[in-house]
Amino acid sequence: MKRLMFIGWLFCLSVQAMAVDMSGMDMSGKERSGIDPTGTNLPEMTAWSRATPPGATSGALYGEIRNNTLETFALQSVDFPGAGHVMIHETIEVDGMARMRHAMIRLKPGETVTLAPGGIHVMIMGLTAPLVKGCRYPFTVTWSNGESAEYTTATGDYGQQQPVTEDTRPCP
Repeated sequence: MKRLMFIGWLFCLSVQAMAVDMSGMDMSGKERSGIDPTGTNLPEMTAWSRATPPGATSGALYGEIRNNTLETFALQSVDFPGAGHVMIHETIEVDGMARMRHAMIRLKPGETVTLAPGGIHVMIMGLTAPLVKGCRYPFTVTWSNGESAEYTTATGDYGQQQPVTEDTRPCP
């Protein structure tokens, strides 16, 4: 009888441990920092861009990508309406000169990547129309699991160095 009670007690402990794990805690009872297992199944992204001067055909997306899922994700591609092509770039310094090279964005569970001027960013090339201050533009990201999600970028002033905080409106 004692053996049966002990097995029942072990079963209850294992069920309780699984419940704790599903509630955002690890097996030791510590909270998993930055992970929301009940949230969306794709990374969250807040984006901003700078206005482009008349005649310019390139722009960039900056912001933050946060992976609150339990999966590792890589950004596969970005589709920006009105752009010829979009690439992920990283600014590096070589012999005192800033240069851009292709980069990859990969996020482990709970990880956040900051896209910033002078660092990793999403380069928008072949723009058919300028990015206008105060406008909000949609773009689509395809992730490594094959799923896509639409996000928006808020456009600030020329040379802006920080996220856009003022209200923006949808623009063509």
